[in-house]
Amino acid sequence: MSTEQRISTLHFPAAITDSQVALDPFFPNHPNTFTKLPISIGKATWEVWYFDALSPSGDSAVTISFWRDAMTKEGFRAQVHALLPDATTVGSDNPLLESTVASDSTSVTGTWRSPSSPDGMTAAQVATFQISKDATSAHLSFKLATVEGTLDLITPDNYQPPNLPDEQSASFTPGVYLVRSIPSASAFVNLSFSSGVNLKFTNGSGAHQRNWSSLPWPVIMDLNYYLAAEVGPYTIRLMHITSRLDRAFPYRVNALLFRDNQLLLNVAGREHVSFTQPYVLFRPLFDGGSAGKGAAVRGIFPDMTNTGFLVDFVDPNDKRHWQFEVGHFKPWWNYPTGPPQLGTGNSGFLERVFGGLVGRKEAFEGRGLGGQCTVPEMDKLTELMKLAALQQQQQ
Repeated sequence: MSTEQRISTLHFPAAITDSQVALDPFFPNHPNTFTKLPISIGKATWEVWYFDALSPSGDSAVTISFWRDAMTKEGFRAQVHALLPDATTVGSDNPLLESTVASDSTSVTGTWRSPSSPDGMTAAQVATFQISKDATSAHLSFKLATVEGTLDLITPDNYQPPNLPDEQSASFTPGVYLVRSIPSASAFVNLSFSSGVNLKFTNGSGAHQRNWSSLPWPVIMDLNYYLAAEVGPYTIRLMHITSRLDRAFPYRVNALLFRDNQLLLNVAGREHVSFTQPYVLFRPLFDGGSAGKGAAVRGIFPDMTNTGFLVDFVDPNDKRHWQFEVGHFKPWWNYPTGPPQLGTGNSGFLERVFGGLVGRKEAFEGRGLGGQCTVPEMDKLTELMKLAALQQQQQ
């Protein structure tokens, strides 16, 4: 696998099919950065290469997502969302018509592009990522109408990626895979946006992860939350989901806790208390808490009433307990995930985080970037679509 040369080029919309599309297999103890959809994309299948970076001061951040899916009618998205120190936000989907993923002995390279228009009025656009085969570094570059520049992730010399020995270890929740290809790295950002603002910092913190699935979001989940935070000597990487496919055990978590770049805990699976294995507990906060200092920052959607979360990392073997209070500090993005009457959406925040090791009464303060998403249920979506079709026929 490490020396295999492969290339996959898909064109939009020709690559989208009504047929069922099988995903390429998961590879154990491997970053899995090559595409899982090399030939075509089904209406429900999707995959994403996700990157983020937080400035050293914690007042600015960027998230970048390269998608292969059928969610839009315009192309394959190279999404960029940025938050600037003065709380200015910029974001764009950047749909592009061609997606190429190539693998060789040294790296995996993704190129999302659109050619210039025949009349020359619209210039060619391109967004790329290049991830080293050992997942120790990543380089992203953009030459788009909305943004130009670069982002680099570089892991420390003593970097040891968490092992994923089997397919079960990469199963985040029924139907969804999660691989933290680069779980923690130094981030270098230099981006210029068409609105005239710039985002530039060095020695920030960043990460890259892969997700893929053969199922649509309304089937998979009720709620999903992502956190990447730097709190004193601690680095937190967390994803939590409420599954619709396992109502008996709906809460799933995938979380890493580092101290001074050394991995302390790696927890993945059902959220539950254990007397023998490390675990994570995840609870919503509704009053701002001490992390919010009394603030009440929420997403704009009716089903987002919380102001943050309380996260507990517990290692019963070493009898250690870390607690972190996460408060939504600055709103970042808000966009709906369904019709307005269903009240669901995706909201991003700059987070203020307090906490540390409970026994030592640590009280570090830091910053993070968070994304909270809810999606409507499939039957409700289907009902509304039928109603809309009926109303159209009656007109």
